[in-house]
Amino acid sequence: MSVIGDPSNTLARSNTDAAKSPNYAIFTVKQQTEQRASDLVALATRARERLADMTSAEQSEVLALLDVKVTITGAVPKPRVGLVCSMAEWFKQNERLVPDELSDEAWALGEPVVKAWKHPNHRCRPGRTMLDAMFYKARTGCLWEELPERFGPWKGIHSRYKTCRTCGVWDQVLAGLA
Repeated sequence: MSVIGDPSNTLARSNTDAAKSPNYAIFTVKQQTEQRASDLVALATRARERLADMTSAEQSEVLALLDVKVTITGAVPKPRVGLVCSMAEWFKQNERLVPDELSDEAWALGEPVVKAWKHPNHRCRPGRTMLDAMFYKARTGCLWEELPERFGPWKGIHSRYKTCRTCGVWDQVLAGLA
């Protein structure tokens, strides 16, 4: 039994009335929407950082788990017209999977071939970095110009790949990694 002058009863009644009020519901929905938007921005930022080095297949798996729809908001890249990437073609023709970044064990297998091929007077990036850059390009299908900065300037990597490919060293290195 409640007493009309009881302050606890008034408080309970005012909270119940506020919950029924349309303004209260809108305010709560607005807060929830803003919080959800903030959470999604934080998630997108973390995803952008973590998905950057994954293959497109790995990215697809992660996005499938999240049940995410991706909407492109910027300029849509132009389709590539012209020559097929010779590196991607090599992997298709030889029915080989593109390796991930080289582990210490894998590098130990490929290092002798790369070091034997390296010109003694030529200053260039370490062979392991170069191979990782080449494998990254083959895995992602990116243009040479789109290689991440951590690999260094793309022109040197592209030049070294072309030389490696024409001299037959590319086949030797990948045979060593098999």
